[in-house]
Amino acid sequence: RPIKGQMDSTVFLNIDDGRLALILSRVRDACLDPPKSLSAAMSETWPGSHGKLALNLAFSPFDDDSIKRLIALGASNSMGSHWLLAILAGKIPALAANVLMSSWAARTAVKIKPSAADHGFVQAMVQITKDTAPELQNAIKILNFDSKSPELAHEIQTAPLALVYGSDATTSMVQKARKGRPTTIGAHRESGVLLSEQTLNNDLLAAISHDICIYDQSGCLSPQFILTDLDATAFAKALYEALLTHPLPSQKPTMEQAVAIRLLAQETRFSGFSCFPAKGPIPPMVVTASVYKPGPGRRVIQVIPFEGLPDLRLLLPTLENRLQGLAFAGPPDTLQAIFAKNPAYIAPYICKPGQLQNPPAGWPENGQALVKSIKMMLQEFSTVQPTQP
Repeated sequence: RPIKGQMDSTVFLNIDDGRLALILSRVRDACLDPPKSLSAAMSETWPGSHGKLALNLAFSPFDDDSIKRLIALGASNSMGSHWLLAILAGKIPALAANVLMSSWAARTAVKIKPSAADHGFVQAMVQITKDTAPELQNAIKILNFDSKSPELAHEIQTAPLALVYGSDATTSMVQKARKGRPTTIGAHRESGVLLSEQTLNNDLLAAISHDICIYDQSGCLSPQFILTDLDATAFAKALYEALLTHPLPSQKPTMEQAVAIRLLAQETRFSGFSCFPAKGPIPPMVVTASVYKPGPGRRVIQVIPFEGLPDLRLLLPTLENRLQGLAFAGPPDTLQAIFAKNPAYIAPYICKPGQLQNPPAGWPENGQALVKSIKMMLQEFSTVQPTQP
């Protein structure tokens, strides 16, 4: 029998698919109608209506049908002698929600290491889960170890399955320490917008500005650039005006971010490109450029013009095999031709402007649904001697 308070990887063996779907639906509903603990954790990072929107984006994709689909996709013949170590990065609640909901749909218990940028969201979600779905109380454990602690190093070395988000340096270090054990890497990726044969209109500007403002560009699906065959300066000016009126509240940039934003503004003006605003408080800020380079975020966007079929290797040199999402508006045949010319820039998630930050449950993060990644790791793990938690 499971011991209360200890993580039990066999907890799912006594839960059939229908009951598991109901359990995960309870977790979703409780998080969409959050108690004060979760609301307080959200307000630390996302003020006011931004926090409410972030919660909705994190959990609303997991509707009843999606949950059932993920459970079916994650079905395996596991005997329960496994668990997943999940090391998170950043502060986007949708990441933690997707990791936990997808893992449980795949009948996998989770040891989760929150990001240093997390201000209590993971702790609050886990507590809500234990309160509303006691069946899962032994299927989740939070690791509050320091990133450089020997305790975390031991977890990395011994976990049957691992899911790691973070910088290239972090993911490479973890992968090396894993010594061939099943591991999925959530490497650094970025997203953007591509416009072809479009007219400059308020609906398009509103959709793009909405994608930019959500999470203040701190997620892998936050657009960092816009490629367009429109007049870049006119588009940049119109987009800046749309960003100024967007109602979603934002936190002030850190000192480091503010310095990076001002440096980009100075470099843009010195190079003869356009920068909006010409003077005054920033962000938001929209600049034109001929080539993309990693930006500071915080509602700062780069507009890059092109003619004909763009050569993305020239326009986006740092993003080869690094695109996560692409919001596209234009003829479908044009997008197919662009990808045929630039196969290293085919994004796993493609959508219309305004939908970048709202992918469906089970979207192909880093090229594959997380439930499927866990299932594949589990198949690999089943060929080796399991390690008990």
